[in-house]
Amino acid sequence: MTQPGYGQASQNRFDDLAAVVPDVRGQTWLKVRVYINNEEVQLPMADGSLLSDRIFKSRDKSYESSSFSTWPGASEDVKQTGIEAEVGACEETYQALWRYATTHGSDAQRVDFEFTAVNGTCNPCKERIEYLRESIKTLFPSAQVTRGERSRVTARANYSAALPASAVPGRGDLTTYGFAPGQAELRESAAAVAAGLTGRDALYYQGTLSDQSGSGLVDPQHLTQIPDHAGPARTDRSSPSGSLRTPSPTSSDPGNPWQWSNDRNTHVSQTTPEAWWAMDPAQNKAIPLKEFDRRYPGGYPSQVASSSTAQVQGPSQGQVQRQGRS
Repeated sequence: MTQPGYGQASQNRFDDLAAVVPDVRGQTWLKVRVYINNEEVQLPMADGSLLSDRIFKSRDKSYESSSFSTWPGASEDVKQTGIEAEVGACEETYQALWRYATTHGSDAQRVDFEFTAVNGTCNPCKERIEYLRESIKTLFPSAQVTRGERSRVTARANYSAALPASAVPGRGDLTTYGFAPGQAELRESAAAVAAGLTGRDALYYQGTLSDQSGSGLVDPQHLTQIPDHAGPARTDRSSPSGSLRTPSPTSSDPGNPWQWSNDRNTHVSQTTPEAWWAMDPAQNKAIPLKEFDRRYPGGYPSQVASSSTAQVQGPSQGQVQRQGRS
């Protein structure tokens, strides 16, 4: 099969932007992707479904007790926006990465995560994403400090280029959606071009939060200073090309949700009554369960092996201990 001439992240962004069209009630829809060491990873959530398959929606009150709803030292804007889509997205991303670090180890050299929605991230949710970024840094010490005292944990927000500018007013001019030029870049989707789209239909904005990027907050009073474009557009053809997605035994049948096996210290899945599969953490891919048991008779020897299902599920919402923002 001929491989596309662009990276997997380009296809992911193209697919996710198509998936997050707001519903008739005006909710914000949002999707998350995670890349570790420049490779995509698909992270199981506590219910066995994959993080990247979930569409998070605003007005979801099930995450009101999450520490990403508000935290000590959070701004008033954060406290007033506790049911945004980003709250659940941050909670589930942190929990999934906590489980990943517990089961696979915490020696990742680089962690990138991307949030995709139609509108750019609002100011208080930029604070949430930055709080998540700081929390993730504690999970992966090897990614915390590099040359120049800069972390390799980076957040990106992808959003529609159909907006009139990279930053626009919202909530009656009380906040700003999107990023100012310098933190927002106009990108051309190689996957969209390959699908036959042209002009602004093939473009999207991408905002970045990192140790060197700044907060991304844009005062609504300054929006008149924001130019129409953050261009010229740069192709995303060279986005990360590898994929560590937890694979299905076949391309058409994803099987049952992956579930944690304490005895084997890994995730397993059953696709038919006779066919069981297990994740081999050493290769980060699925192999037949019989082959896994042959390789690891006593279970996978992780240095941070989990001893109970409760450990693997991670801290409950609202109980995660993190350092408050100053």
